[in-house]
Parts: sequence; structure tokens; C-alpha cells
Amino acid sequence: MGAFVNLSVQGIVYFTSYRYGKVDRMAHMFSNHLLGETSVSESTFNTLYSLFDGKWHQQYDISVWTFELDNDTLRIDGTDSCGQISLERVRQGPFRTADISPYVPKPLPKDVPQATLPPPYTRLSRKNLNLSLLKKRKALLCKILQDFAFQWRHVPSGPYNDSTFRRLAYAIIRSLDLNFTVEEIKTPRRASSGHLVRLQDLPGWKVCDEDVIRIGGVSIVISQHIPHALNLARADFRRWTMSRMKRSVHRASSDFRTYLLFSRHYVSLYQINNQMERYTRPECLLDDTLGFTSGAIGLLFEATQQSISTDMILEQVAVGPIERAKVGCVLDIGSIFMWQCAGRHIEREEACRHRILGTPVESRICFDECFSGLAYK
Repeated sequence: MGAFVNLSVQGIVYFTSYRYGKVDRMAHMFSNHLLGETSVSESTFNTLYSLFDGKWHQQYDISVWTFELDNDTLRIDGTDSCGQISLERVRQGPFRTADISPYVPKPLPKDVPQATLPPPYTRLSRKNLNLSLLKKRKALLCKILQDFAFQWRHVPSGPYNDSTFRRLAYAIIRSLDLNFTVEEIKTPRRASSGHLVRLQDLPGWKVCDEDVIRIGGVSIVISQHIPHALNLARADFRRWTMSRMKRSVHRASSDFRTYLLFSRHYVSLYQINNQMERYTRPECLLDDTLGFTSGAIGLLFEATQQSISTDMILEQVAVGPIERAKVGCVLDIGSIFMWQCAGRHIEREEACRHRILGTPVESRICFDECFSGLAYK
């Protein structure tokens, strides 16, 4: 008999499957692992998340074994009946089928606070920041990021699964790393009806399968919940430390390793070494208008700045201004991008417009070969 196990926290449902899923076996397993746990949802989430070796998935609907951490309740849906038991009882030791009471739906608490990181907080900043390059990157990328948030604003305004979250996070990270291509449209075409991004559209570019992505001197940790991102960073640091010790047992280990914790609602800069750890106050990622907050923008840019060699060879000269500005940021050359070209302002395109000979170049932001929904002319 197999079983599905769900984790429901803050409106997001994680699920996985278990081959040996008899009720008594599952009850014994969960009680043993939750024995002595506190009622803090983050602690229970980390315990249950690490319990199963298989990859967790996400869905919008709740099924068989659902840990409703907002209500501190374990809900069990069977083929013949539905029941529930408080997680406080599960933490006390093994429970039996007789301990399960009929399921009575409870409303979710209003205004459930989003999980964040507890104080104390530390003011951290990257050393040796190139302020000129930072200003140049912000001039180009701030508008691209805000326009990206605007084009896909219908997604974060409602529920979405982990694959969509990772696609959005991957796009933001690649934008900050200037790891995108600019498709320049110069040939005539007929206009097509409709917007570039529709309400029913979801991101279609490559999903990021890795939890930790290394960019320059910082590792970006991706998780919908920032406490879970913190645990992933700690685990990555342990693996990195063991790997370094194998290479050189005499190497100093007091240097801090820097991480950017990137979650659905917050971002935070985190540093850890073998003696201590510290992190900044989590910055809210999006504001009420579903645009990036100034605090998040500042943290994202400072954390992801990297030193790039300027002795690169320019293989081709771009026609459009966006690609030229991007190359200028990569090489740290040229003037600050003012979002103007040939005396006209460069604006975000809303639709696929009619083109004729002589129409200004249209620059489309793409990830690999997939259109991001952003176009400028």
C-alpha cells in the first residue's frame, strides 16, 4: 500500500510519495521523527522535508497525508474516510487509528505572517564594490527587472507552484548576472493581436533544478521559504568545508562564505564560517504593486556584483542599444545607459507591432532561446 504525504504551509502544498504507506507504519515513523519537536512550523517543516529521500513536488490540491502547519494538525484522507489528529499528540509518541478524530475543516488564520529570519540582524556589505560598475548595472537592469515584474505580475498575485517560482527566480538571477541574450528584430513583419504576455501565460524558459547557484563570490540559495533557504546554505557550507579539508588539512577555515538567500517573499545576505554565522534583516522582495522594493534591489545588486575581466574580445557589434548597454556593463566601458537612442526614449513594448523598413530595432530579452516577455524599442 502506497501513500502520498503533503506539507501544507502558508498556502503552499509540497507532496511526495512513499511506497510502504500502511497507516500504522506511517504513524510510527512520523511519531518517532517528531518526538520532542516544538510547535514552530519551520522546525517541523525541516524535519519532515529531510525525512524523505525522494524529491518533493508541489500541487495546489491537498491529498492523503497533509501536515497543516498553520493549524498544527495532521490530516489523513483515506478512500473511505477522512480524519485528523493534532501534531502535539504526534510529538508525544506513537498514535493509533483510534486516536484519529473525524476531520472538521478549519479556516486558515487571517493574515498568516510569512516565515522570516529571527533577529539579531547584522549590517553586511560586499567588500571592494566597484561603484562605477554598480551604477552602470543599475541604470540598465533596474528598469528591466521592474518591467519583468510588471509583465508577469499576474503570477505572484495568486498561487503558483515550485516550478514557476524557480523559473521566476532563475530569470531574476540570470538578469542580474547579465546572462541573457538580446534578440534584435530588424526585418519587416505584420502586427499580431494581443499582448506579449497574457493572463493565462506562465514562464516557459528552463527551470532551475539546483538549490544553490554560484555567481562570482556569492552563492544564491533558492527556496520558497527563507528559513529553509538558511538550512540549505548551512548544508552547502558543511559540504564545502569537508571538500576543502580533503584538499588541504592545513588550510585556514576562518574566512566567511557568503550566500544570498532568495525566497518567495524575502531576500537576505548570509555569511558563515566555522565559528559563527550572521545575516542581514530580510528585505521584502515585492511591494504592494508587485514591483521590486528598493531594499531588495539594493541587496540583489550588491550581492551579485562580480569582477569581470575587461580584456574580452568583442566578437560582434550589436545594432540595438540594449545589447550595447549589456556589453558595456560586462566590460565596464562606455557611458551610463540613459534609455535613449537617436534622440528618442526607449520604451517597453506591449504588443507585437507592425514593422517596416526603417523601424527602430526591437530588442527582446531571452533566456536561452525562450522569450522572457520583455521587448524594447
